[in-house]
Amino acid sequence: MNYLQAHIRIRNPSGLHARPVAQLVKTVKALDFAVEIAHTRHPERFVNAGSLMKRLGLGVSRRDEIILRLPAGKGAEMVNLQALINAGLGENID
Repeated sequence: MNYLQAHIRIRNPSGLHARPVAQLVKTVKALDFAVEIAHTRHPERFVNAGSLMKRLGLGVSRRDEIILRLPAGKGAEMVNLQALINAGLGENID
């Protein structure tokens, strides 16, 4: 299968902790395809972005970079997810 991938730097002051991860999980679960995520420290370890526990297990801190992976042909959804993550997933990032 072919994928789209994007590297995204996390701007949240406390990284990806429970509250922003819950927002990401909620968004991903509404989609009809798999979304995977990996930390750039371990780019071979993609996990399902719809799983709260797996996402928290990545240990993503502020300024860390993640890799977001979606099936090919989901470019609009990739742009939307990137925007959501870059905006802090509902958290104040200023």
